[in-house]
Amino acid sequence: MLALLFCIFSQFGFAMKPAPFQPISYTDASSSMTVQSNPDTNKTEVFHSNGSLFWSMEEYIGRRRIFLSPDGTTLLLFGNIYFGHLLGQNENASVLEVYEQGEKKNSLTFLQFFGSTPAQLKERFDIPELGGGWLPIIQYTSIETLDWKTRTYTIKFQDEEIRTVSF
Repeated sequence: MLALLFCIFSQFGFAMKPAPFQPISYTDASSSMTVQSNPDTNKTEVFHSNGSLFWSMEEYIGRRRIFLSPDGTTLLLFGNIYFGHLLGQNENASVLEVYEQGEKKNSLTFLQFFGSTPAQLKERFDIPELGGGWLPIIQYTSIETLDWKTRTYTIKFQDEEIRTVSF
């Protein structure tokens, strides 16, 4: 119902606007390591399970989905800084960023990550376009596995297609 309202109002020039950023705190279930990111200081820090600082970077991660390797050295950020789970329609926009102890090592575009353009996925799954052109594509896919040793992830589409990509 909410998506329908966004679609209707987007025709009149109303676009989704992100809420103000808040500090982020994420604790990895397997390692008990913590990622903390603060929009006021524009800093992200990774802490060992004992609370000591492991590494930091001068960047706020926003609302992206966080994946932290078991040893805490690799941080994957999926989505966009403003809405996280909603993606724009620019096929060359970054949707996955890879950091090694705070240094950006890789960035995958929409096309590299999904193997399709936003327009192709929009048509394939009849995905509604929300205000501002945002697409809830993650509702039609899931990250099934993340293999830190081989540095690959496997995503599954709603129609059962499976795609494995290196990061």
